[in-house]
Amino acid sequence: MIRHTLLLIFGLCISIVADDFRAFTDSSGRSIEAKVLGLDLKTNRVELEMRNGKIGKIPLSQLQLTEEDQAFFNELKTGAVFSDPDFLQVNITEETASHVDEWTKKKGKNHIYTIAIGNKSDLNFETVFVEYCIYRDLGSNKHRSTNLELPEQKLAAGEAVTLKTTQQHATFKSSGKMSISGLRVRLYYKMPNGAYAIREECFPRKLPLEQFAWARSDREMQEERARAPSPTDYPERVMTERDVRELAEQYAQVWRNNDFDTWKKLLYPMHVGREELEPGWFDRKAKTIKFLKITDVQGRNVKMRVTYDKKKETEGWLQITPSGHIKYTPVIFEHPFLRACGSLGMMASPFPHFRETSVEKLKEMNIPVDGFNPNSSNNAASINEIHNWLAQERGRFDISSPRVVLPEEDALAALEKARNMMKAFQAMQ
Repeated sequence: MIRHTLLLIFGLCISIVADDFRAFTDSSGRSIEAKVLGLDLKTNRVELEMRNGKIGKIPLSQLQLTEEDQAFFNELKTGAVFSDPDFLQVNITEETASHVDEWTKKKGKNHIYTIAIGNKSDLNFETVFVEYCIYRDLGSNKHRSTNLELPEQKLAAGEAVTLKTTQQHATFKSSGKMSISGLRVRLYYKMPNGAYAIREECFPRKLPLEQFAWARSDREMQEERARAPSPTDYPERVMTERDVRELAEQYAQVWRNNDFDTWKKLLYPMHVGREELEPGWFDRKAKTIKFLKITDVQGRNVKMRVTYDKKKETEGWLQITPSGHIKYTPVIFEHPFLRACGSLGMMASPFPHFRETSVEKLKEMNIPVDGFNPNSSNNAASINEIHNWLAQERGRFDISSPRVVLPEEDALAALEKARNMMKAFQAMQ
């Protein structure tokens, strides 16, 4: 998460969220120690909070400003200009085109949003970056967001730039409405002191923010991951079978009690910064889980049966690291070997989109995919090589340390499932 001074604009008054008190001298020569809360651009009055908690506004001209103070208020004003729609104009438009989903055959539309940004001020903004969330309506007041960043921009005085979001597919629901609800955009300007001025827009303009919460960006998650402890920070913990069972019971309990804080503490730090470690995501998932039961224990691997609403059941492994943290789970964060086998099966799909997505997932796991062409349906030899590689690596495959290996029987079952999926796709062609 961005951990710097934050500027927010309300009309012509800019508020600043900062923790530091500053020493000022007023026109009478008296020393004032205060926190700057805001600056009214129309009246040029600064709002200050004193050490005793009192808040007041005084004209900026009544303060004897040092060079450092002057630079501070100049940056504050720059942030205000960036956030003012009269000086930095943002216009969002939506392009749609008819679309038929190649898999479900449902009719829908392709959506692309264009974000036009015009700098009407006489200031140059050296470092501007844009994030956006596209919201999909999943029904029953549930929404999923796609949070992405656009390349950093330099906005010179009088210049304009046009940015486009990635194409999003939407299908018609039974109600006749589209499954895409709208877009939220954030523009960030990083000032020399490390502060960020933030501008937010949405499309349509009346998109209810209480329903469409802002999803954390890849940038924020990467920063959180960088602060997470490394594997070497955790000593190895000796665990008996009883200890392993108790940890698995704790895991089951957090889902039953919807206990997000405990669940997060149980997980290995490698998962820090993932969207699944957000309270809203966890709450939605917990509401679908009815029961978890231990069915087998093999060392630090615990097989659990998960019962969801609508009587759906799955079974998977809870896998524990030498430090006593949970690394892979039967509900989410499944072992990467299972994800790899799922992608392998989809590589035989007759649809290029699924082939392309699958090969990208394998590349992310550093699995060799040489010779595979997602634009061709004739990849049998390449797919067979990937299958053989996974079969050979199954006893030691993991994508991060400390290595946790999927039990043999489940690895073989995953490979068999991938083969069956490929056969089914081949029969369709």
